[in-house]
Amino acid sequence: MSKDLLKKSLNSDVTQVPKPSNIFSRDMKVKANTKKSKPKTTTIRCSVETADMVNALSAVLNFKSVDEMLEHTINSTLEGLTNEERAEYRTVKKIYTSRRSK
Repeated sequence: MSKDLLKKSLNSDVTQVPKPSNIFSRDMKVKANTKKSKPKTTTIRCSVETADMVNALSAVLNFKSVDEMLEHTINSTLEGLTNEERAEYRTVKKIYTSRRSK
């Protein structure tokens, strides 16, 4: 039996030569693997009732996320502020942003 194995040709089992799926060419444009960075997130504490109201409002108004709905609401509120209130808002927001980056 072992003599039969020694005499057996390995090439007889191979019927097709595998072809590569991709062939390198210097003309190919190579794209760098760039991952979209996700924005940093945080948690805001609120009551369960408020969270339910926010989620329900987000669903009724067909926003993709609660974040998108809150951003829309904040922008609408900012439009109604006076110039002095907007300036104060920007200043306070800068303070919160600078504290977070430390």
